[in-house]
Amino acid sequence: MKKRIALQYFMFFLGLFCIVYYIACVCGYGWSISILYLWLVIGGTLCLKGGWFALKKGNHSKRIKIFSDVFDAVMVTFLFTVFIFFIVIGCEAKQESRPDCAYIFLLGAKVDGETPSDALQSRIDVAYAYLLKNKNTIAVCTGGKGNDEAISEGQCAANTLMKMGISRERLLVENRSATTVENLRFAMDLIGNPSGMHIGIV
Repeated sequence: MKKRIALQYFMFFLGLFCIVYYIACVCGYGWSISILYLWLVIGGTLCLKGGWFALKKGNHSKRIKIFSDVFDAVMVTFLFTVFIFFIVIGCEAKQESRPDCAYIFLLGAKVDGETPSDALQSRIDVAYAYLLKNKNTIAVCTGGKGNDEAISEGQCAANTLMKMGISRERLLVENRSATTVENLRFAMDLIGNPSGMHIGIV
């Protein structure tokens, strides 16, 4: 019984961690990454479920206890899989990027007034380094304008790249998107038919 209650407290604090992670990502990247809402939903569910089960001290019917155990197993497996996924993505990101992409899509992130946030600046720096090495590549700067932003994320990224020395002719601006999916979809609309072209994502 004590182990079951301890597990529920663990799930509750795991849920709090997911919510804090969501808040930290929103502060750094803004609202444009739609998948972030998943962390809020998972965190809220874990907190409600774990807190309620823990407060009840395990006084539930056998059916509810079975449901709780299955739910916990699914959530822990899911979060562990996500953790491994991020490790794999991190390792892939450290590998040398493909040279001479026809386009790179610079995804949007939060803008502070007209200044890129740290998250957006880090993406701009990566795009800048790639554009310096690959003189034929065109960058598509994506991201719409949030209510607390003076200019769109795409325009901010393009402005910053031009200040860093990248010519305007090598930059396209997409300024309608509000999510990561729209970043990519609207960027594809800008470049037309990419058949046979290599495209990078920053």
